[in-house]
Amino acid sequence: MGNCPVATSQIAVPKRRRRRRSSKVDVNFSNVTKGTTSSSEDTGMGQGCSSVQNGSNDSSTAVPVRVVYHRYLSACEKLELSLQKPEELGSITYKYKTETIEDDAWDDARSLQKPIMHVLAEIPGDTEFAKTILSHPLIVEAAESHFVTVGSVVERPVRKHLEMGPTEYTRIKFYHHNGSPIPISDTGDLSRIGEMVHRMMNAINASACQPPKFLTLLEEETSCSLENECSNAILGVYTLVSAEVELATLDGILQTRAGHIEDHQNVVTVTYDRRRISFSSLVRRALESGILKAVLYRNTEERIAAQMEIQGHPSYIRVAKFDGSIVPAVDSKLALRRSMSFRFVPMTSLQAMKVNRLVHLGAVHEAVRLLSPRQGKIMMKMMKTDQSKCPDVVDSHIVDSWEVLSKLGYLGSS
Repeated sequence: MGNCPVATSQIAVPKRRRRRRSSKVDVNFSNVTKGTTSSSEDTGMGQGCSSVQNGSNDSSTAVPVRVVYHRYLSACEKLELSLQKPEELGSITYKYKTETIEDDAWDDARSLQKPIMHVLAEIPGDTEFAKTILSHPLIVEAAESHFVTVGSVVERPVRKHLEMGPTEYTRIKFYHHNGSPIPISDTGDLSRIGEMVHRMMNAINASACQPPKFLTLLEEETSCSLENECSNAILGVYTLVSAEVELATLDGILQTRAGHIEDHQNVVTVTYDRRRISFSSLVRRALESGILKAVLYRNTEERIAAQMEIQGHPSYIRVAKFDGSIVPAVDSKLALRRSMSFRFVPMTSLQAMKVNRLVHLGAVHEAVRLLSPRQGKIMMKMMKTDQSKCPDVVDSHIVDSWEVLSKLGYLGSS
């Protein structure tokens, strides 16, 4: 027997005939005992191995510890699968995944002086809301960095949307770190990104915290859509570069898109918030800045307003009806496109417009302050990457460009 200290006659040799085992795994380490030792030839186990007696003193049914260990790992894998975040909770990494807000979350909120954001999603539920709102890159970043996040799911039978609106499958509540709920100021449908951003900003301000600049810009950009106060104007301009830079200085301008119409005239499509700037004021400011060459109206109100504003100005500034199509310009936001760092960063339309102006003026440090920390990390990473293979994301939707960079592996852990 070599070094084996026990005689062979004292060792219980397992029978070849195996007992039928239940598929249910019940791991109880109190039943793991030190087994007798023997050669691997007699027992099928190496010297010094342990065994589980299955609650019986009959050593013929002994199960090796390695078998129990594999069963334990299998049970852990099943548990891990059951704990995976369902798609109804979006892309937010929740710090706590519990059915209710437990003491650990409250303690964390008090110590960090942060409000709690509790997302309760029904399964099956509203996956579209999760993809468009709870997976928006800036909403995800704001939630993870400025809130103690709690994600909860509850299984419910599938109900018809006639009985319940789609977004009612997911409920979002905010709480002060002291436990009191933060009143929600509803301004619209939660399925619209502006409402979600509004509630997050309201919770941050109610908790006496400083909202991040990137979230403030996102609220500015999305708030007008809640009250249907967004409008577009088409202006003929002399040069696209100077027009985009000048228009970005006006309060209430949310987006500029440079392009050309059929007669090769330069035009800029301007999205503006009617609550902050009117069509007449936009035309007037464009005239004062010297960029305006024509006003292309689409209805009678715009025609009358444009004609009134250009009175007393040179006659070559024309007012014409627009009924054609616009071809996007390849040099839209030229300062961004020429930047070796900013042009690879996914941004919202308002961010891109303001950053383009600041980069054009050489105020790079001010431009960086308009980005979120994760956007800043992307910019720094792109500066160290082979840019010949990096996609240009200027004028691309932030969600789409963020997803493209993620799939290409440029985002990493940021």
